Amino acid sequence: MDYIEIILRINKSKKILFIIFLVFMTCAYILQKNHSKKYEFYADIYFPLGSFLTFEAKNEIYRNFKNSILTELTKKNYKIKKKAGIDNAYRIYTDLLGNNKNDFLKKKIEITDLFKRQKKNLILWITNNYNVTNITLQELPDEEISLDTKRRIKLQLMWMDLEKEFVYENITEENNLKFPKKIPLKNIINYYAIMAVLYIAFLTLVITYLIINDDIKKKIKRFKRLNKK
Repeated sequence: MDYIEIILRINKSKKILFIIFLVFMTCAYILQKNHSKKYEFYADIYFPLGSFLTFEAKNEIYRNFKNSILTELTKKNYKIKKKAGIDNAYRIYTDLLGNNKNDFLKKKIEITDLFKRQKKNLILWITNNYNVTNITLQELPDEEISLDTKRRIKLQLMWMDLEKEFVYENITEENNLKFPKKIPLKNIINYYAIMAVLYIAFLTLVITYLIINDDIKKKIKRFKRLNKK
């Protein structure tokens, strides 16, 4: 069987083949529509280093602020990745099943509430450090502390007060948290492409069947002719 014969045979069955093609595409539509779609929720967190003011325990306080947030997120099964090229910036992400706006909002509120809660702790830690330093200053006898040391401690107390104001005004969810406008689809499966490939495979099988069937018929005819002789 040559190519022209194959095309003629297929042309005779074009209506049936077209119906079969529609069946494949219908299956693709149903699978595409009902397939469980995974979306990736993510948020970027930019952890502050504080103002330009310096005082003892400042670096430790801000490090605790960062670690406490990351620890809580890990407990909530978020994956965490440090953003390349940006100091103290992290991307957190997790999977969501289905593009549900309510689920997106819940995640957004969860992250925002955690940030607000730890911001309160950050202010509390600065306040506690202020109180401890102030008590130390009050309890030290004047004869055991130099005037320069006393001035330095008082300056640090003033810096701590200003640092709290910095935290109130500048460390906010608007400045330090970035959420996507919409969440991207993860592991996209194109069922139309899969069904198109399967349909081509089906056509190949049909053509192969026609060729083999025609060859068998020709061999049977030859065999019958030989037997008649």
